[in-house]
Amino acid sequence: MSIGVEYAAQRKTFGRPLADRDSVQFAFANLATELRAADLMVTRAAWLADQESNDLHVAAAQAKLWASEMAGRAADMVLQLFGGAGYMADLPLERIYRDVRAYRIGEGTSEILRLQVARSVMRRSSP
Repeated sequence: MSIGVEYAAQRKTFGRPLADRDSVQFAFANLATELRAADLMVTRAAWLADQESNDLHVAAAQAKLWASEMAGRAADMVLQLFGGAGYMADLPLERIYRDVRAYRIGEGTSEILRLQVARSVMRRSSP
């Protein structure tokens, strides 16, 4: 996210930095909030691991699902901010965007993680 914040502060359109635009600020506020949520979910999963809790598997699946999806949204938003320049191989964003996509595949795809969470929810809701 920091690469996007730096770029938004430097890049000017119509005489103003992108960082001065409400829509850009809102996007960064959303990403910062999602990042905090991911951090809290990972911390909770680690705490459950320390407690040897039966809820660990679901908490870990939720944390991984949220964090990997959030990373994808963050990379997508920053790439959108950069425009066509974001695709250039000489910028790190192109690699980051590609690498972040792999997070939703490795160690369980997002779909598999959703199934794990859904099954847990369904078991708990059954009479």
